[in-house]
Amino acid sequence: MVARSDTPTARASSTDQRSFFTVGDTKDDVLRVMGQPSQLHDDYWVYGMSMITFEGGVVKEWTNTSSNLKAKLIVKPGANKGYFTVGDTKDDVLRVMGQPSQFHDDYWVYGMSMITFEGGVVKEWTNTSSNLKAKLLSSTKATRAFFTVGDTKETVLNVMGQPSQFHDDYWVYGMSMITFEGGVVKEWTDTSSNLKARAQ
Repeated sequence: MVARSDTPTARASSTDQRSFFTVGDTKDDVLRVMGQPSQLHDDYWVYGMSMITFEGGVVKEWTNTSSNLKAKLIVKPGANKGYFTVGDTKDDVLRVMGQPSQFHDDYWVYGMSMITFEGGVVKEWTNTSSNLKAKLLSSTKATRAFFTVGDTKETVLNVMGQPSQFHDDYWVYGMSMITFEGGVVKEWTDTSSNLKARAQ
């Protein structure tokens, strides 16, 4: 008996020879690489504690909690500058950081650290595991040893160096936090007694 050409076993696929799956692959592609899931639902499959989410029948994102998924993001060729920063593309991050443990359209997870994207570029990050090769860039040099209310983010960066968490409206240094409004310092909480802040 000849197999029908539309059955998964007979149909040729671009991933037939691949040992991994990626974004946009079909459920058949995932099945070939991963085998049978422990839980099967229409829009997500579970392997141990890991989960693959589908949209329109193709891979959208995954969470590799059990470190058992043979998932890989494919990076376009380009230069690796050794760090990533705000506005960098997902390819820039992938070149620097390698494969994330969790891949979602608007955020990637590396250990306990997270990078958030908006419009396909880096918006902010939380470096909880101290493993992110993230860097904020400054175009000026520090002119004083402290910052205060009304100072720019660039001034804070020059005084304090790289934050452990970078968000548009607040930065974290250890357990301390600086809040910004309109791009300038609004207030701070110096829980770790490490902020070089001064009220004026």
